[in-house]
Amino acid sequence: LVCTGMGPRGERPPKPAGDGGRGRGGRGGRGKGAGDDTPRPIAHSVVPAPAPNGPSVPKPNVLPLPSPNTSSSKKPPPRAPSTGAGKKTTAERDRAEQRVREEQARVAAAAFALEAQRQAVLDEKTRLRDLQDEELRKIQAARAERNRLRSITTDPAQKIPPETIKKGDSSIKKNTALSKKLGKVSEESRATTLADLQTTNCGKYLTEAAAALVSCKLKAPDVAAVVEVCSFLHRAYGSEFGTVFVEKLSLAVFPDAKVFQQKKGKGNDEASASSHSDDQSNNTPLQRRFAFRVLCEAHLVGVLESAKPVFLCVAEFCKARHGTDSDNFAHSLASLASFAKLYGEEFIGAEDEGEKSDHPESKTSEDGTQKKRMLQTLPRTPNRVQGDVA
Repeated sequence: LVCTGMGPRGERPPKPAGDGGRGRGGRGGRGKGAGDDTPRPIAHSVVPAPAPNGPSVPKPNVLPLPSPNTSSSKKPPPRAPSTGAGKKTTAERDRAEQRVREEQARVAAAAFALEAQRQAVLDEKTRLRDLQDEELRKIQAARAERNRLRSITTDPAQKIPPETIKKGDSSIKKNTALSKKLGKVSEESRATTLADLQTTNCGKYLTEAAAALVSCKLKAPDVAAVVEVCSFLHRAYGSEFGTVFVEKLSLAVFPDAKVFQQKKGKGNDEASASSHSDDQSNNTPLQRRFAFRVLCEAHLVGVLESAKPVFLCVAEFCKARHGTDSDNFAHSLASLASFAKLYGEEFIGAEDEGEKSDHPESKTSEDGTQKKRMLQTLPRTPNRVQGDVA
């Protein structure tokens, strides 16, 4: 028999039992017959030796000890050397991935640009809406002021009595100074000019006063000041001032128009020629547009009783052609656009249904018929003009 010091795998060798102990596998306590403390030998598992001719005895379940040169982790198998086909496949895959990334970046950039463009369109719409609202507020404020001034001009109680006019200074010196001031009327000098008119008797110098007003170099805010001065002169001197004023103002709008030159009298040829030469120095397209605005406002506030001079000017504007004079054509288009925006409701009648117009010509059928007749005489603009403008 061969004695070994090891038991089966996972077990300790059994402890020997004492006399009277609990048997094999017990704790070896002292039995009934235990009386000495002599240490007993440790029992070892005994594996019988193989018989010479008998069957082989199984070996105990013992794992072999690891070799000191053996590693616990297995190394990956060696990588096969890459061939040309493998390299080509890898390069194609990398290029495909690069194209995908570039396409994603392009799509993201296009989406960002589209969003920015959409936001720009919204901002532009908001800006245009604000501008439109601002223009509408200005037009409404101008109409309210026009209605107020018309109520004063057409009110008989607001007429300046002749006795008050006769008390004013009628000297040449005073009227000359007044004419110079009338030639420089502006929004800032409106109050002082009206105060001077109240203390001056210019009944003998209405032609000079009208010529001075026509020769003003105006800006857009100055139109209302000139119209209020005209309203005061109309209340003081009646239609005598209005007749002279409309003749000179119509010539300022169209100096070369035959329809306005026919109104010259034989005795006033020299005076008209001198005033026409004076108006030529101020005959710029912008000043002509402002003169046309003054003419329209003068009719709307009651200084001019008839709208015929206004429609004659509109007809002259419509006669402009692009091929003949491009500058005059652009000036005519700008004047007609301003006329339609500012006075379209009053002169053309483009108003809401049920809304009563305060325009003077809408009150009588005769004047309304005259307006329709004047509109029918306006020449139609051919379709090619729109293409030229574009």
